[in-house]
Amino acid sequence: MISRYGMDHKLIVDEWIELEMSSRQSTAKRRIDELLEKLSPKDVVIASELSRLGRSIKETLNIVEEITHEKQSRLILIKQNLDLNPQDKNNITNKVMITVFAMVAELERDFISERTKEGLRARVAKGIKLGKPKGTVQKSIHKGLSNFFNYGDTTKIQSDHIKKLRLLLANLNAATKVENMNLPGLGLHKLQGNMKDFWSVKINGSILKELYLEPLNLTVTEASISLGVTRKTLSFLINEKSSISSSMAIRLSAAFPNTSPEYWLNLQQQYDIWNAKKNIDVSHIKVLLHISA
Repeated sequence: MISRYGMDHKLIVDEWIELEMSSRQSTAKRRIDELLEKLSPKDVVIASELSRLGRSIKETLNIVEEITHEKQSRLILIKQNLDLNPQDKNNITNKVMITVFAMVAELERDFISERTKEGLRARVAKGIKLGKPKGTVQKSIHKGLSNFFNYGDTTKIQSDHIKKLRLLLANLNAATKVENMNLPGLGLHKLQGNMKDFWSVKINGSILKELYLEPLNLTVTEASISLGVTRKTLSFLINEKSSISSSMAIRLSAAFPNTSPEYWLNLQQQYDIWNAKKNIDVSHIKVLLHISA
């Protein structure tokens, strides 16, 4: 939602902070304090909705006040369609709307909480044991995915999922900062759980075409002109007949400001390593130095 808003309004997100939604955690653990500490006058904070900021009416109003008044930063709430600018002295209407939205959000949370408790009580009354069935966590570990993440083995992955997985994981593995994830054609999220360390996959030029050129309706010819290279050079790169050089990485990061040269070079490196792993047997190599954790 935020990525789309930024593109529609020609705003570039400098830093992403993912806020925790739990009402049981402090503002520090939910990263609210971190957000407030980083703010400077004239900064712009974009939130998907008001409920992301506070878990009660009082807390929400205090945080909004600190952002707009004490920090003199602009606050944009996408879902509520509110733009709170500290330079706007006639913002009494916005303050009233903030209070109303905060009240609605709190009532909605209370309603959902009570309905959930009622549902749980009904299940207990019927003799149904709460919690996950025994063994579900173990069964959820997909051996095919594990082999795909570790070795690039696609034999147990559905064919229509392979391309998507490679695109997602290659970007995650190559990115040096969160802004690299803000692609025109795909909103990315870090993988969770026991697969969080397995991001190495194949794909380099394909990402340039499918996540950057096609969503912007750019042809290879148009893109090559913008990058200042020949159509043949870009075509070879997209079709994986050539590699991303340092100069090409600089050109690409200039054309797509939400990426860095390091991102594109990392993407190429991941591709090279993935290919090398398929052809190199390291089982016979003797360990020269072992460092224990």
